[in-house]
Amino acid sequence: MRWTFCVAALFALQAGPSVALATELAGMVVGVTGGDRLTLQSADHQLYKIQLLGADAPEKMQAFGRKTKFSLSDLVLMRTASVQLLEQSQDGWRLGKVMVRGQDIALTQIQRGMAWWDRPNAVWQEEADRLAFEAAEATAKLQGLAVWRHRDPVPPWVYRGESADVVRKN
Repeated sequence: MRWTFCVAALFALQAGPSVALATELAGMVVGVTGGDRLTLQSADHQLYKIQLLGADAPEKMQAFGRKTKFSLSDLVLMRTASVQLLEQSQDGWRLGKVMVRGQDIALTQIQRGMAWWDRPNAVWQEEADRLAFEAAEATAKLQGLAVWRHRDPVPPWVYRGESADVVRKN
Protein backbone atom coordinates (compact mmCIF):
# COMPACT_ATOMS: atom_id res chain seq x y z
CA MET A 1 0.00 0.00 0.00
CA ARG A 2 2.80 2.42 0.90
CA TRP A 3 4.53 1.74 -2.45
CA THR A 4 1.30 2.48 -4.34
CA PHE A 5 0.96 5.83 -2.55
CA CYS A 6 4.58 6.76 -3.34
CA VAL A 7 4.13 5.89 -7.02
CA ALA A 8 0.87 7.87 -7.19
CA ALA A 9 2.54 10.87 -5.53
CA LEU A 10 5.44 10.68 -7.98
CA PHE A 11 3.08 10.69 -10.97
CA ALA A 12 1.16 13.64 -9.51
CA LEU A 13 4.38 15.64 -9.16
CA GLN A 14 5.45 14.78 -12.71
CA ALA A 15 2.06 15.93 -14.00
CA GLY A 16 2.73 19.36 -12.48
CA PRO A 17 2.39 21.04 -9.13
CA SER A 18 -1.11 22.33 -9.95
CA VAL A 19 -2.50 18.79 -9.88
CA ALA A 20 -1.92 18.38 -6.17
CA LEU A 21 -2.20 21.98 -4.95
CA ALA A 22 -5.09 23.58 -6.87
CA THR A 23 -8.32 24.45 -5.10
CA GLU A 24 -11.46 25.74 -6.80
CA LEU A 25 -13.00 29.10 -6.03
CA ALA A 26 -15.78 31.15 -7.61
CA GLY A 27 -16.83 34.74 -7.10
CA MET A 28 -17.11 38.25 -8.48
CA VAL A 29 -14.07 40.17 -9.70
CA VAL A 30 -14.26 43.42 -7.72
CA GLY A 31 -10.89 44.96 -8.53
CA VAL A 32 -8.05 45.01 -11.04
CA THR A 33 -4.59 46.03 -9.86
CA GLY A 34 -2.64 45.60 -13.09
CA GLY A 35 -2.64 43.70 -16.34
CA ASP A 36 -2.17 40.38 -14.55
CA ARG A 37 -3.61 40.92 -11.05
CA LEU A 38 -7.16 41.08 -9.76
CA THR A 39 -9.24 40.85 -6.60
CA LEU A 40 -12.02 38.29 -6.39
CA GLN A 41 -14.79 38.34 -3.79
CA SER A 42 -16.19 34.91 -2.94
CA ALA A 43 -19.83 34.21 -2.03
CA ASP A 44 -18.91 34.49 1.66
CA HIS A 45 -17.46 37.97 0.95
CA GLN A 46 -13.85 36.91 1.45
CA LEU A 47 -11.38 38.76 -0.80
CA TYR A 48 -8.65 36.95 -2.74
CA LYS A 49 -5.77 38.73 -4.46
CA ILE A 50 -4.96 36.71 -7.58
CA GLN A 51 -2.00 36.76 -9.97
CA LEU A 52 -3.00 35.30 -13.35
CA LEU A 53 -1.29 31.98 -13.95
CA GLY A 54 0.68 32.10 -17.18
CA ALA A 55 0.76 35.86 -17.77
CA ASP A 56 3.24 38.55 -16.77
CA ALA A 57 2.03 42.00 -17.79
CA PRO A 58 4.05 45.20 -17.93
CA GLU A 59 4.34 47.13 -14.68
CA LYS A 60 2.23 50.29 -14.36
CA MET A 61 5.11 52.62 -15.19
CA GLN A 62 6.23 50.57 -18.22
CA ALA A 63 5.03 51.12 -21.77
CA PHE A 64 1.51 49.64 -22.05
CA GLY A 65 1.30 49.20 -18.26
CA ARG A 66 -1.93 51.18 -17.93
CA LYS A 67 -3.37 49.73 -21.16
CA THR A 68 -2.86 46.18 -19.93
CA LYS A 69 -4.78 47.04 -16.74
CA PHE A 70 -7.65 48.48 -18.80
CA SER A 71 -7.63 45.38 -21.00
CA LEU A 72 -7.91 43.09 -17.98
CA SER A 73 -10.63 45.30 -16.48
CA ASP A 74 -12.59 45.01 -19.72
CA LEU A 75 -12.38 41.22 -19.51
CA VAL A 76 -13.18 40.60 -15.84
CA LEU A 77 -14.35 43.56 -13.77
CA MET A 78 -17.72 42.91 -12.08
CA ARG A 79 -17.98 39.51 -13.75
CA THR A 80 -18.27 36.08 -12.18
CA ALA A 81 -15.05 34.09 -12.39
CA SER A 82 -13.91 30.63 -11.43
CA VAL A 83 -10.36 30.21 -10.25
CA GLN A 84 -8.03 27.29 -9.66
CA LEU A 85 -5.95 28.68 -6.79
CA LEU A 86 -2.37 27.61 -6.22
CA GLU A 87 0.21 28.60 -3.62
CA GLN A 88 0.07 31.92 -1.80
CA SER A 89 3.10 34.19 -1.74
CA GLN A 90 4.38 36.05 1.29
CA ASP A 91 2.72 39.27 0.11
CA GLY A 92 -0.71 37.62 0.01
CA TRP A 93 -1.12 37.14 -3.75
CA ARG A 94 -2.34 33.75 -4.97
CA LEU A 95 -1.32 32.33 -8.32
CA GLY A 96 -4.44 31.12 -10.13
CA LYS A 97 -5.98 30.08 -13.42
CA VAL A 98 -8.87 32.52 -13.90
CA MET A 99 -11.80 31.62 -16.15
CA VAL A 100 -14.65 33.93 -17.15
CA ARG A 101 -17.40 32.53 -19.37
CA GLY A 102 -15.17 29.57 -20.23
CA GLN A 103 -12.31 31.83 -21.32
CA ASP A 104 -8.82 31.63 -19.78
CA ILE A 105 -8.19 35.29 -19.00
CA ALA A 106 -4.39 35.05 -18.90
CA LEU A 107 -4.40 33.44 -22.35
CA THR A 108 -6.65 36.22 -23.65
CA GLN A 109 -4.29 38.88 -22.30
CA ILE A 110 -1.40 37.20 -24.11
CA GLN A 111 -3.43 36.85 -27.32
CA ARG A 112 -4.14 40.59 -27.16
CA GLY A 113 -0.42 41.30 -26.75
CA MET A 114 -1.05 42.66 -23.26
CA ALA A 115 1.26 40.24 -21.45
CA TRP A 116 4.17 37.91 -21.87
CA TRP A 117 3.80 34.20 -21.31
CA ASP A 118 5.15 33.72 -17.77
CA ARG A 119 7.57 30.89 -18.54
CA PRO A 120 9.00 30.54 -15.01
CA ASN A 121 5.53 29.79 -13.63
CA ALA A 122 4.69 27.48 -16.54
CA VAL A 123 5.61 24.59 -14.23
CA TRP A 124 2.18 25.18 -12.66
CA GLN A 125 0.38 24.89 -16.02
CA GLU A 126 -0.86 21.77 -17.75
CA GLU A 127 1.00 20.87 -20.93
CA ALA A 128 -1.89 21.86 -23.22
CA ASP A 129 -1.98 25.30 -21.58
CA ARG A 130 1.78 25.74 -21.93
CA LEU A 131 1.55 24.99 -25.65
CA ALA A 132 -1.42 27.35 -26.12
CA PHE A 133 0.30 30.18 -24.23
CA GLU A 134 3.54 29.76 -26.17
CA ALA A 135 1.66 29.83 -29.49
CA ALA A 136 -0.43 32.84 -28.42
CA GLU A 137 2.66 34.83 -27.49
CA ALA A 138 4.39 33.94 -30.77
CA THR A 139 1.30 35.01 -32.77
CA ALA A 140 0.90 38.30 -30.87
CA LYS A 141 4.60 39.02 -31.38
CA LEU A 142 4.41 38.20 -35.10
CA GLN A 143 1.36 40.47 -35.49
CA GLY A 144 3.00 43.29 -33.51
CA LEU A 145 0.15 43.58 -31.03
CA ALA A 146 0.34 45.97 -28.05
CA VAL A 147 3.63 45.35 -26.16
CA TRP A 148 5.08 43.80 -29.31
CA ARG A 149 4.74 47.10 -31.24
CA HIS A 150 8.05 48.15 -29.80
CA ARG A 151 11.12 46.90 -31.60
CA ASP A 152 12.72 45.72 -28.38
CA PRO A 153 10.10 45.50 -25.59
CA VAL A 154 11.35 45.15 -22.03
CA PRO A 155 9.81 42.16 -20.25
CA PRO A 156 8.34 42.99 -16.84
CA TRP A 157 10.75 40.69 -14.98
CA VAL A 158 13.68 42.59 -16.50
CA TYR A 159 12.06 45.89 -15.54
CA ARG A 160 11.67 44.57 -11.95
CA GLY A 161 15.30 43.39 -11.95
CA GLU A 162 14.45 39.68 -11.68
CA SER A 163 16.11 36.78 -13.41
CA ALA A 164 13.98 35.22 -16.16
CA ASP A 165 14.34 31.76 -14.64
CA VAL A 166 13.08 32.65 -11.15
CA VAL A 167 9.73 31.05 -10.40
CA ARG A 168 7.49 33.79 -9.09
CA LYS A 169 4.57 32.75 -6.89
CA ASN A 170 3.16 36.21 -6.35
